[in-house]
Amino acid sequence: MLNQKLNLYVEQGADHHKEIILCDEFNVAIDLTGKTIVSNIRESVISTSIISFTITVIDLITGKVQISLSNATTSQLIGKYYYAILIDDEVGKYGSIIFNRNII
Repeated sequence: MLNQKLNLYVEQGADHHKEIILCDEFNVAIDLTGKTIVSNIRESVISTSIISFTITVIDLITGKVQISLSNATTSQLIGKYYYAILIDDEVGKYGSIIFNRNII
């Protein structure tokens, strides 16, 4: 799976929503039917402290999802963070779809 890069610019203390399309290494939308998506934010790539955020599937076939962070979540974010969106593959293992710096 492609390691897509997308910086998120989030205002601290505000609700944040962004729609994106998850694509494979050939830039083809991923059919999310039967897939599980996990997302998290970390202070560094090796940090064990994790903040979860919501991924809502808008369209299974086109891979369109919405990233949502509540004001309670963004209030905890001071500075720069890394976030990841992980999707399971055919054998139940997770691969990174998006992993990049979340800029506050």
